[in-house]
Amino acid sequence: MSEDISYKIKEALRLFSYEPLEMQLKNYTLIKLEKLLSNCSTTLSTFDLPTPESSVIPHFQNRLLAEELDYNVVQLEQQYPNLLSTLNVEQKEIHDAVVDSVMINSGGRTAHSRFKIPLNIDGNSTCQIKQKTQLAELIQTMALIVWDEAPMNHRHCFEALNRTLQDLMSSKDSSAKDKLFGGKTHILAGDFRQILPIIENCTKSDTIDACITKSPLCVNFEMGDGSPNCDTTLNSLDEQWIKIPSDLLLSNYDDLFKSIILATYEDMCNQYRNINYFKERAIIAPTNDAINIINEQALKLLSS
Repeated sequence: MSEDISYKIKEALRLFSYEPLEMQLKNYTLIKLEKLLSNCSTTLSTFDLPTPESSVIPHFQNRLLAEELDYNVVQLEQQYPNLLSTLNVEQKEIHDAVVDSVMINSGGRTAHSRFKIPLNIDGNSTCQIKQKTQLAELIQTMALIVWDEAPMNHRHCFEALNRTLQDLMSSKDSSAKDKLFGGKTHILAGDFRQILPIIENCTKSDTIDACITKSPLCVNFEMGDGSPNCDTTLNSLDEQWIKIPSDLLLSNYDDLFKSIILATYEDMCNQYRNINYFKERAIIAPTNDAINIINEQALKLLSS
């Protein structure tokens, strides 16, 4: 009977890869049995059988919720110890803080897609999510929201989501309207040294003002820099650090940038007309300032 129910659930949701949890199938099967027995004027309790939990039924009627719950628990439990062992000191501290209250599963959506964030957004915008819809139910069920590449998004996106979650969660808890993101735990990940919000025809100050760090919400955030809390001197390197082989290092040089160029393009002066020679080599630098210096040095070497 449970196998038949599992098939019917997949067919109803049009999610044929979805595997209901054993607990969910058990409850759903008991509910079906209860209905059959009631037609015979009896109940499950008459036969000392467990009582079903009818609260699981809405989960099978909500496709969005079923999609988010469609993950292999056994596989995740097997992967967890190996993934945990790869965390550095600060990552382990963040992990411990998160799992104190929530559990994480794989899969995800873009923030604009999942939360219906408007494309044309301003300081008064809200997400296009109505109460008592499947998406509203999904969000109310969420324990944790992980938002990757957060610095790329305009601060108004986070403020719109904050207003929306406060509204959605206040239907369950009246105090949620005064809580950050309606009381939902958020992890915002990203690197402010990479791409910031892109605004058409804007100035530098406009871009900075659009960053999440300029949002009034930011005072409630706990910020980290993603680096391990440990001594980083050469004499105290541990297993978290990668030691670069000596044959890949430039040990003797008078001009650092010139040495990097000549080590990468040893025969540049003779091969400067050979396109393939330059295609096969590249110098990667962490900042645009370093790239500009390297380009200037390389042009000087060619002109000489």
